[in-house]
Amino acid sequence: MNKSIPDHQLHHLKQYLTDNYRTPENYILHKFKSHDLIFLGESHYTKHNLRLFHRIMRLLPAHGIFYLFTEFARREEQPLIDKLIFGRNYDEALAKEIMFRFSVDWGFQEYMDTFKVAWEINQKLTGDQKFHVIGLNDSHRWYLLQKPEDWRNPEIMKKVMADYDEQIWADLILRETIMKGNKALIYSGLNHAFTEYRFPLYRNNRLEGYVDKMGNFVFQKAQKRAITVSTHVPWLSDNPDIWVQPVDGAIDAIMRTIPEEYRYVGFDAKNSPFGELTSTDSSFRHGYDNFNLGIFCDGYIYEIPFEKFEMVSPIPEFINESNLNEARRTTRDVGLRHAILEEFQKAFAQQSLHDLFVQTGLIKSS
Repeated sequence: MNKSIPDHQLHHLKQYLTDNYRTPENYILHKFKSHDLIFLGESHYTKHNLRLFHRIMRLLPAHGIFYLFTEFARREEQPLIDKLIFGRNYDEALAKEIMFRFSVDWGFQEYMDTFKVAWEINQKLTGDQKFHVIGLNDSHRWYLLQKPEDWRNPEIMKKVMADYDEQIWADLILRETIMKGNKALIYSGLNHAFTEYRFPLYRNNRLEGYVDKMGNFVFQKAQKRAITVSTHVPWLSDNPDIWVQPVDGAIDAIMRTIPEEYRYVGFDAKNSPFGELTSTDSSFRHGYDNFNLGIFCDGYIYEIPFEKFEMVSPIPEFINESNLNEARRTTRDVGLRHAILEEFQKAFAQQSLHDLFVQTGLIKSS
């Protein structure tokens, strides 16, 4: 839905942005002055989100922040991550191995570059203090999926996801930060990054409860020391095959009307005029009588409109003859259990996000 915003409200929102303008990088650093843990929620596979994330990473040590937690590495690989980012030389092969162990379906350069950025940071640091990257994710048993129907088999999925527990993610964050007096940036998909907002379990037109995620578990202990900052991501609709613009397209509409120099911006959602923006077409609204952006997240980052989103880049030779059999065994895509190398490479060369957004109704075809 493209929301029509009353002129007086539009003026108020535009004035708020210009009066309180901060770049996304400066916005994150500003929020660290009053908070210890910032959950930065991304839209998966988007190149610009990761580039912003890396720019923020490079700024953190100068502001006393030396801990980064990421969804896109497993806890099991922490010794390898430490070896990589604390090493004298950057080992690209080891970085690929860490990503491959995380997921054979996630071989994208910009995600792997997180380790290189951390290594570069550590090369410049003097003294004993080092920049840490800590993997959060579990070790799933994707090899137990052998046919498409297995995804709908509760018994099989229970075994596949036996180690999945975001309480463990949260406990690891709390143990290394709040309990030791450290601040940290936590980078993940937005659905894991919610702190106060709780995701509704809404089925057959009925609210069945709420799902607590990593950020929620952290908030239960850290309270407002932890906040959620959302990037500009597609929102879910009641139709699982359709995405919609956040808050009925209000943010997109506002950004089209303000001077270009203010469109690359981070701003408060909670306790600001933006927090009053509502949604009528997103499934996020279920379970909340007065759902609005201020309930959804604490802060918001806007970089570019959806039609300019770009896919991340496949890592060259991520799947190769030496690891092809293991890729077949551990991929989430059961259609690739017996795939040849070229079929894996084709799977990584996904369609553009623009085409996908058109298909899902998020944007209109240009």
